[in-house]
Amino acid sequence: MTKTRDEIARYQSEVGPPLVIDSLPIRDVPSFEATQNVQVLTIMENPTRSLDFLDPLAERIRQLVVTNMDIRDVSTVAKFSDLRYLSLFIGKIRKNGGFDAQRLRLLKTYAFRWEEGIANVAELPSLTSLMVERPKPRLTDIIEGSPNLRNIDIRTAGKIESLTFPSGSELGDLSISKAKLPGGLHNIPSHGSFKRLTLQSVDKMPLSTFENLPSSLETIVLEDGGDMGEAQWLLNLDGLKKVLLIGNTRISSATASQLKEKIPEFTAPQVRNLLE
Repeated sequence: MTKTRDEIARYQSEVGPPLVIDSLPIRDVPSFEATQNVQVLTIMENPTRSLDFLDPLAERIRQLVVTNMDIRDVSTVAKFSDLRYLSLFIGKIRKNGGFDAQRLRLLKTYAFRWEEGIANVAELPSLTSLMVERPKPRLTDIIEGSPNLRNIDIRTAGKIESLTFPSGSELGDLSISKAKLPGGLHNIPSHGSFKRLTLQSVDKMPLSTFENLPSSLETIVLEDGGDMGEAQWLLNLDGLKKVLLIGNTRISSATASQLKEKIPEFTAPQVRNLLE
């Protein structure tokens, strides 16, 4: 959740500090009707298992962060026309408990654990940042159909055959964790916006994906990537300023020595003893 909190802080710097409601009882909702910027962090005392009790705040909520596995109905979210940041880590959505994403025309950041009914990401016209946990296979179609996404964070991804980015993609930061990607990444943006790549416990990524990474990359973080051999492709990325090889990630000592000379910030604990 650290990254989510960082994103909230960044958003707050743009729109000003919100009224933070930390554990919101239903009975207290009317007293907040005059608030212009409401951030709901947790929802409690909710016997209906829905968010309908937030309706009085519908036109004022700009940030909504719900972490409550009892919630089953978020259909009222479609009424939050001024919503800019949405995070939903909730239970299994009941029938008709999802929301019409097309009505959230100002939403820029969306973080959620995959549940059908709240995964209609491609219908969000202003979305630029996406964090999704435990996605279903059709995530690949969503990514391919969302050229405006600049920040993509896929957590506990499981097996994803491959990811293809759309022509004109504005991707700047890509993070994938706990995944198998035997088909690799395709149509990786080659223009200057793609700056950061983080792979944590990603297995079976083909060498061709690494060899096709663009020189615009400035930061690469590889965590628990296993034995990556010579990893000569790292030496071909002229724009690199930072390389972090964390945990069980190993490259040859020869490549590590060259990277240490070339990269301003290079950390590789597994080969450190060979470089000293």
